[in-house]
Amino acid sequence: MAEPAARRALRRATPGDHRARALDRAARARPLGQLAPAAAHARERDARLRLHPQLGYPFTLGLEIAYTLSENGLEVALRARNLGAEAAPFGAGFHPCLTVGDTRIDDTRLELPARACLPVDDRLLPTGPPIPVDGAYDFRRLRPVGTLELDTCFAEPARGADGLARTRLLAGDGGRAVMLWMDAGFDYLHVYTGDAEPDPARRRRGITLEPMTCAPDAFNTGEGLRVLDPGAAFAGRWGLIG
Repeated sequence: MAEPAARRALRRATPGDHRARALDRAARARPLGQLAPAAAHARERDARLRLHPQLGYPFTLGLEIAYTLSENGLEVALRARNLGAEAAPFGAGFHPCLTVGDTRIDDTRLELPARACLPVDDRLLPTGPPIPVDGAYDFRRLRPVGTLELDTCFAEPARGADGLARTRLLAGDGGRAVMLWMDAGFDYLHVYTGDAEPDPARRRRGITLEPMTCAPDAFNTGEGLRVLDPGAAFAGRWGLIG
């Protein structure tokens, strides 16, 4: 699995920037434990985590993640509730690295219905609000990735009548395909082609499609950041079909 977008940006962030690092570090520091079968179905798994106040993130959250595997594919449901007495900023992302069988992704075709992407500096930190996609970054119609290097957060996805945004990968020979969908809880999709992977053998072997509720560095920029009042909850879903 590729390194998450937020963490790749954090490696380039100012070392003392606790706000930028807090939630990423906090959730990773506390193991979810073994996933237990949900009562309803043998192919469901869920996990729960209580995130306690700490340096850079003085809030208490209850987190629940449920994974359901069925003939319709994989569905991931996230729920977060503010268990504290103060309003809490919140953002989350997932980081599936996908392949459709191509040896390298240059021939893999990508369709991504996003109208905008975030401009970044050389540290991959956003420098402003989303801007319209141009020719190189416009994947609203299915086309090969080619040699384009992507470590890019896309925004303003077009959605179907069911409220879902769908991103599609198709093998160069037209054989295998996979679709990632996300509901209205996820407004951003970060795409990473693996060009910065430390091991050269792993570069451009797959594409990481990262459903995100906010943009990278949102604790500093506010882009897509949600604020949960005491007792309020967030719920969002995404999934894979292939």
